[in-house]
Amino acid sequence: MRATIKDVAKLAGVSTATVSNVLTGRKNVSESLRRRVNEASAELDYKPNSIARSLKTNQSHTIGVIVPDILNPFFAEVLKHIGYEASRKDYQVVMYESGESVRQEKKLLQQLVESGVDGIIDITSRLDREELKAGFSVPLVLGDRVAFDSVGNVAFAHTDNHASGRIAADHLIERGYRKFACIAGPVDATSAARRRLEGFREGLQEHGFTEQDLLVFLCKFSFDDGYRMMNHFLDIYNQEENCAVFASSDIMAWGAVEACKSRGIRIPEQIAIIGNDNIWCSKYIEQGLTTVEYPAKELGIRTMGMLLEALNHGGVFREREVILQPSLCLRNTT
Repeated sequence: MRATIKDVAKLAGVSTATVSNVLTGRKNVSESLRRRVNEASAELDYKPNSIARSLKTNQSHTIGVIVPDILNPFFAEVLKHIGYEASRKDYQVVMYESGESVRQEKKLLQQLVESGVDGIIDITSRLDREELKAGFSVPLVLGDRVAFDSVGNVAFAHTDNHASGRIAADHLIERGYRKFACIAGPVDATSAARRRLEGFREGLQEHGFTEQDLLVFLCKFSFDDGYRMMNHFLDIYNQEENCAVFASSDIMAWGAVEACKSRGIRIPEQIAIIGNDNIWCSKYIEQGLTTVEYPAKELGIRTMGMLLEALNHGGVFREREVILQPSLCLRNTT
């Protein structure tokens, strides 16, 4: 017969309320009581009845997560750590892909709210600020999105993408490059792409470079677009100009590397390439892609941590913005 919460309470010598508090983390419980409850739960192989718990607490213990592209290793890494953190707190995660479509993202947000999730994490949201300012009926964490004024149940977690662009510019200038190209993401759709380009441009300007020293190519965060835009650049590239390319995602940088290889152009001898994100495969691209690390693991942990904290405090965020810091990963392409 399946063990019940009463069986756990009896074995641990505590009340059923204490068992509930330990298992849900809703209230502080002493370490000795927590240990007794956990040991009793393990001995009895107790599994809480999620349906009964939902009816009692009016919570589904389910979190909705939206990402633009599940095949992108960066978003896969974020999702992995969101899932780990949710599981540690006995929450389930339902994940959806927006396909970088604003219309699909709106539809998914509505579906998640109507399905009864306790909260939502939306990574690299493309919705207009006005559509997000009013908030939703559940807490919402916007990952990889610069903060703006909104209601109390909307929070933000992102890396300083402006600093990412500055780091890339400083590194390439230090390496002695004097002509630059930026394969930027969709700057009109995402603040991350826009801020990385702004930081890169400002970094060049502070070292005395002008707009004539920089070519900008706008495209999607994709391998195919990185490959295509790099080929456009190579059509007009003068190898005597000592040029370097900042691709504002590693997926695009990977495409750029392959475009150079298809033309027999040596990296970094004839052209340098630096990416952004430090996805897991970056260390294998061209024997190691130099990149600016966006801490995807920390983004996953912090977005879920912020959301769970809000759920424990009536759906209102105590910490409404978390800013993570990027860092240079020096490898072989610069």
